[in-house]
This record gives sequence, structure tokens and C-alpha cells, in this order.
Amino acid sequence: MIFTLIILLVTILAVGCTGSNSEKNPSQTSQTPSQDQASSQQPNSPATYQDTEWIASVHKQNAILKADFDKLSNATNNYNISTMNNCDPNEITKCGQNLIDDAKNALDEDNKYSVSEKYLKDKGNWETILQICSSAGNSWIQVADDIKNGKDLNNTTNSSNLVGALGNTGAATYNLKRIDSSLG
Repeated sequence: MIFTLIILLVTILAVGCTGSNSEKNPSQTSQTPSQDQASSQQPNSPATYQDTEWIASVHKQNAILKADFDKLSNATNNYNISTMNNCDPNEITKCGQNLIDDAKNALDEDNKYSVSEKYLKDKGNWETILQICSSAGNSWIQVADDIKNGKDLNNTTNSSNLVGALGNTGAATYNLKRIDSSLG
């Protein structure tokens, strides 16, 4: 019985001496009002949102990408499949690379902004649109390579790159218009 009391006493003393890590000395927990404010401000507080700046950036980058697609349209005779083999593959490659580069630049610019919850979905959509623009650029470079290699793009067995390029271009241009109008 004495042995049990000694073990109990030692256990109580050990627990009492170690205490809890979450307990703090009162002098450690007191903060000045400015410290309280600084510690309560979250990284995504309304003061850090850049909604207006982000929207302006999207409109600016959108205009650049639309101009890239306009140049590509000219280089491909308005995406005319029947005359695609007669287009300048070097010009198509240049336009495709411009799309890739401008989409990357737009994504780099996009990553600089923190938006409120109201625009989170739009920001995600914008990032997806930029990926589609980049895919369109890659597809057009492949089409240009097909033209350089003498593939007849009117032949359905040779036109898979062209189909991909036209599909990505349609998706990208549609979504560029949609996001531009949704952001006002």
C-alpha cells in the first residue's frame, strides 16, 4: 500500500511539474492592440484582395490573346480547311508560338493576384482558358509541321492535328468572349 501511494505521489508530481504546452505565462499572451490587429488579419482578408486589378489584367491579356487568334485566322485563311495546305507553315508556327507565349505570360500575370471568393470561380475558369489557348498554339504548330511534311490535310487520316487545332481554337475563342463579358 505504501508502494502504491509513493507511485501515485510521484505521478502527481511529475504531471504537475510538466504542465501543458498550451498553457502560457500571462506576460507571454498579452499583446498591444496593434499586435492583436496584425495577428487577427488573415492573408486573404478583404484588404488583400485585388479583384479590380485582376479583372483589368484579364481584359488586357484577353485582348492580346484575341489578337493572336486574329493573326492565326489570317494565316490560315480564316481556318479554311480546303486551303489549309496552301498556307505558310512558318507563319502558322509563329502564330502558334505567340499563343503559347502569351498564354504563359497571362498565367504568370494571373498568379500575381489574390481575388475574393466572388471571383474564385472566374479565376479558375480563366486559368483553364489559358491552358486551352496554349493547347491551341501547340496544335497549330503540329498542323504547320504537317503542312511542311506534305501531308494532305483534306485527307481525314492526316487531319487529326487539324481537328485538334480547330477544336481548341473554337473552345478558346468562345471562352475568351464568355469570360470577357462575364467580368464586365
